[in-house]
Amino acid sequence: MMKLSFSRNTLIALVVIAVLLLVGAYYLFGAKQENIAVVQETTGASDVELRFLTLASSIQPLVLDTTLLHTPRFMQLTDIRVPVSAEAAGRTNPFAAFSAQE
Repeated sequence: MMKLSFSRNTLIALVVIAVLLLVGAYYLFGAKQENIAVVQETTGASDVELRFLTLASSIQPLVLDTTLLHTPRFMQLTDIRVPVSAEAAGRTNPFAAFSAQE
Protein backbone atom coordinates (compact mmCIF):
# COMPACT_ATOMS: atom_id res chain seq x y z
CA MET A 1 0.00 0.00 0.00
CA MET A 2 1.22 3.46 -0.89
CA LYS A 3 1.92 5.84 1.97
CA LEU A 4 0.64 9.40 1.50
CA SER A 5 2.94 12.14 2.73
CA PHE A 6 1.78 15.71 3.15
CA SER A 7 4.02 18.65 3.68
CA ARG A 8 3.31 20.93 6.59
CA ASN A 9 1.99 23.69 4.30
CA THR A 10 -0.39 21.29 2.56
CA LEU A 11 -1.71 20.04 5.89
CA ILE A 12 -2.28 23.59 7.14
CA ALA A 13 -4.04 24.53 3.89
CA LEU A 14 -6.33 21.49 4.16
CA VAL A 15 -7.21 22.33 7.77
CA VAL A 16 -7.96 25.96 6.88
CA ILE A 17 -10.15 24.89 3.95
CA ALA A 18 -12.01 22.39 6.15
CA VAL A 19 -12.63 25.05 8.81
CA LEU A 20 -13.88 27.52 6.19
CA LEU A 21 -16.22 24.89 4.75
CA LEU A 22 -17.59 24.06 8.21
CA VAL A 23 -18.16 27.74 9.04
CA GLY A 24 -19.85 28.33 5.68
CA ALA A 25 -22.07 25.26 6.10
CA TYR A 26 -23.06 26.40 9.58
CA TYR A 27 -24.12 29.83 8.35
CA LEU A 28 -25.95 28.46 5.32
CA PHE A 29 -27.59 25.38 6.79
CA GLY A 30 -27.09 25.73 10.53
CA ALA A 31 -29.31 27.15 13.21
CA LYS A 32 -32.28 28.80 11.53
CA GLN A 33 -33.48 32.04 13.02
CA GLU A 34 -36.79 33.66 12.36
CA ASN A 35 -36.73 36.32 9.71
CA ILE A 36 -36.00 39.48 11.58
CA ALA A 37 -37.09 42.67 9.92
CA VAL A 38 -34.57 45.41 10.31
CA VAL A 39 -36.64 48.53 10.74
CA GLN A 40 -35.60 51.70 12.38
CA GLU A 41 -38.52 53.23 14.14
CA THR A 42 -38.38 56.95 14.51
CA THR A 43 -40.53 59.22 16.55
CA GLY A 44 -41.19 61.52 13.62
CA ALA A 45 -40.13 62.42 10.14
CA SER A 46 -37.54 65.09 9.52
CA ASP A 47 -38.39 68.32 7.71
CA VAL A 48 -36.82 67.01 4.50
CA GLU A 49 -38.86 63.81 4.64
CA LEU A 50 -42.06 65.71 5.28
CA ARG A 51 -41.36 68.08 2.40
CA PHE A 52 -40.61 65.17 0.08
CA LEU A 53 -43.82 63.39 1.05
CA THR A 54 -45.81 66.59 0.55
CA LEU A 55 -44.31 67.19 -2.89
CA ALA A 56 -44.69 63.54 -3.91
CA SER A 57 -48.35 63.51 -2.94
CA SER A 58 -49.02 66.68 -4.93
CA ILE A 59 -47.79 65.20 -8.24
CA GLN A 60 -50.66 64.89 -10.69
CA PRO A 61 -50.78 62.09 -13.25
CA LEU A 62 -49.52 62.96 -16.72
CA VAL A 63 -52.23 63.25 -19.36
CA LEU A 64 -51.14 63.19 -23.00
CA ASP A 65 -53.22 64.84 -25.68
CA THR A 66 -53.27 62.32 -28.53
CA THR A 67 -55.49 64.37 -30.84
CA LEU A 68 -52.31 65.53 -32.61
CA LEU A 69 -51.86 62.02 -33.99
CA HIS A 70 -55.18 62.24 -35.83
CA THR A 71 -54.77 65.63 -37.49
CA PRO A 72 -54.58 65.78 -41.32
CA ARG A 73 -51.11 67.34 -41.21
CA PHE A 74 -49.74 64.47 -39.12
CA MET A 75 -51.39 61.91 -41.38
CA GLN A 76 -49.62 63.46 -44.42
CA LEU A 77 -46.19 62.68 -42.99
CA THR A 78 -44.31 60.13 -45.06
CA ASP A 79 -41.81 57.50 -44.10
CA ILE A 80 -38.31 58.58 -45.20
CA ARG A 81 -36.41 55.48 -44.12
CA VAL A 82 -33.23 54.82 -46.05
CA PRO A 83 -32.04 51.24 -46.42
CA VAL A 84 -28.64 50.60 -44.90
CA SER A 85 -26.33 48.79 -47.28
CA ALA A 86 -23.87 46.20 -46.05
CA GLU A 87 -20.31 47.45 -45.86
CA ALA A 88 -16.99 45.71 -45.51
CA ALA A 89 -15.90 44.95 -41.98
CA GLY A 90 -13.18 47.04 -40.39
CA ARG A 91 -9.66 46.04 -39.54
CA THR A 92 -8.96 42.91 -37.53
CA ASN A 93 -7.22 44.95 -34.85
CA PRO A 94 -8.51 48.54 -34.80
CA PHE A 95 -5.76 49.56 -32.38
CA ALA A 96 -2.88 48.37 -34.53
CA ALA A 97 -0.70 50.94 -36.22
CA PHE A 98 -1.58 51.74 -39.85
CA SER A 99 1.84 50.59 -41.00
CA ALA A 100 1.26 47.08 -39.66
CA GLN A 101 0.45 44.46 -42.28
CA GLU A 102 -2.78 42.54 -41.76
